[in-house]
Amino acid sequence: MRRIDCMIAGLAFAIAGAVGFSLPSTSGPRSGGAGHRSSEETQTVPRIALAKEEADAVTRIDLTRPDEDDEFRAHRISLEKMEDGWDITFPIRAKASQPKVSELLENVTHISIRQVIDDSSRSFDDYDLNDRKGLHVQVWNAQRLERDLYLGKTDARGQIVRSSGVSRVFAIPNWGKDGYSGFLYTRNVRSWRENSIVKFDEGDVDEIEIVNVHGELSFSKTGGVWVGIRTLRDARGNLKEPDLGWKTFDADRVRDFLLSYKSLSADDYGDDGDRALSGVDSAEETGGTVRIKLKGKSTPLTIKVGKVSTRQSPWAIKGNRWATADDRLRTLFVLSPYTAVWALADSAWFERKKP
Repeated sequence: MRRIDCMIAGLAFAIAGAVGFSLPSTSGPRSGGAGHRSSEETQTVPRIALAKEEADAVTRIDLTRPDEDDEFRAHRISLEKMEDGWDITFPIRAKASQPKVSELLENVTHISIRQVIDDSSRSFDDYDLNDRKGLHVQVWNAQRLERDLYLGKTDARGQIVRSSGVSRVFAIPNWGKDGYSGFLYTRNVRSWRENSIVKFDEGDVDEIEIVNVHGELSFSKTGGVWVGIRTLRDARGNLKEPDLGWKTFDADRVRDFLLSYKSLSADDYGDDGDRALSGVDSAEETGGTVRIKLKGKSTPLTIKVGKVSTRQSPWAIKGNRWATADDRLRTLFVLSPYTAVWALADSAWFERKKP
């Protein structure tokens, strides 16, 4: 081949790589005589992976999959980017786990087609690449649909996939660090939810207040040492005078409390129907209110613990309680009895144990 021919061939290859590429198919129909390839067979393979800047600009993700028992019923989960992070917006409204959304978007930047399985749409149903059987993934940037994928069966070639509007079937690797990780896309609603209620560095805590039917317990740090004040209630439930000389107070118990609350997580969640009976809106009577003042923050973190939860679920523990925290979505959580008990504590919980 002459030098000029080599240069032209190299340029043509580079242009083809920039706009897409063609891969030979491993099955599917053939047309024409020997050596002939149809226009369907030579169409470019769609780019599935998002560039990093495209992933950063994603504003919504829709994940739809059929019901396990009824193929004509579908379950959709919608994740949307808000000013303060990602939310679940369908089928419920709740905070989404930011790390889990980031993991999914990271995976979308890596996956790519390695093999053409079929050069036509005739095998869509065979590989479950339809709404009745497949996982439907739609990725949006504002009002523009960036990716529209159906993921069906898996076999030795990897995860079988098609791109909406393209009448071909492809395989993408489902192994290795650059492979498709199915579990990132098939979580249920509960798994997508943010289970962190509050998180803080215990060294940043200046003051703590616990208010419940027993009274008020106040703790403040002076010179690096915790000091406690208790204000008990009389028989009518009214607060007495503060006890400034609480001699049996044990500062180590405050540190135990902070160990339990510095990374407080939900065991389960409630919905709008549970809230009216949860008792969180009158927590000081039904459970307790905890306020934690952090350095440099004008507003304390507030956790309200209500009544014992009656929710039946695989994660239910006897003594679980309803709770809510500072949250623009007014999320109703379920706290384990081991963490909820601090909001219900009387002064004896913060005293030195008798030998």
